[in-house]
Amino acid sequence: MPLYEYLCENGHKFDRYLKLANYKDEQTCDCGASTRKLISTPMIAPMFEDYESPIDGRPITSKQKRLDDMARNDCVPYEVGIVEENTKKLKTAEDKLERDIDRTVDYSIAQMPTKQREKLEQELKHTNIEFVRK
Repeated sequence: MPLYEYLCENGHKFDRYLKLANYKDEQTCDCGASTRKLISTPMIAPMFEDYESPIDGRPITSKQKRLDDMARNDCVPYEVGIVEENTKKLKTAEDKLERDIDRTVDYSIAQMPTKQREKLEQELKHTNIEFVRK
């Protein structure tokens, strides 16, 4: 993902990683001011350094072996924001699960015969148990 350098109208200089698809999207500074893209010296990537796969310990000696290792272990290249995006997706899924569980419990209680529902309510009133879902 390319790194772009910006200058806001208030004089703040900052860098931002953007996907190529978002290259033309207008960026704003943290101060809220509009920005313009700067032309700066490109960074030259260093040569590939060998390492061991953190998953299975195989030696990774080239970019192609890295890609093969990632594919074999169902991994994706790290991009800025991927952790936050996955955390947000996980939270959304957990919230949906909570709502589904609540609906199922409420439906199950509503389907109980009246005497059984009243008995359950009485039992819950006389307990010191705090119900927490984990």
